[in-house]
Amino acid sequence: MAANFIAMGSDSTLGPRLIELVAPGPGRDKLAGELGGSGSSMRAQIAGYKIGSYSGDAATVDVVMNYSDGSLVSIPLKLLWVEGDWKIEVTPSGEFPLAPAQIENLGGYTPWSGA
Repeated sequence: MAANFIAMGSDSTLGPRLIELVAPGPGRDKLAGELGGSGSSMRAQIAGYKIGSYSGDAATVDVVMNYSDGSLVSIPLKLLWVEGDWKIEVTPSGEFPLAPAQIENLGGYTPWSGA
């Protein structure tokens, strides 16, 4: 689910559908009004991930993106099991509860690569 959210978020044409992957609440409502921007011209690919925590109704998944400028960025996502599916948790202001951060390497992550 976290990988799908990241992938859909990188395609500005999918912005209106992205909100379907966010847990209901005031943050989702706020975020719905902000989606659909022009997006960035920088390309990115998932480079790795790690599971921070997991239970039957909540999880934290840290996804690392490798950007076209060579930077690696950790994007920790909190997921909730609601409405019969995993959804991204956002704060009431529509932001991720955990801030993304640049990292130096994939140490501690499970690598994820495409051809």
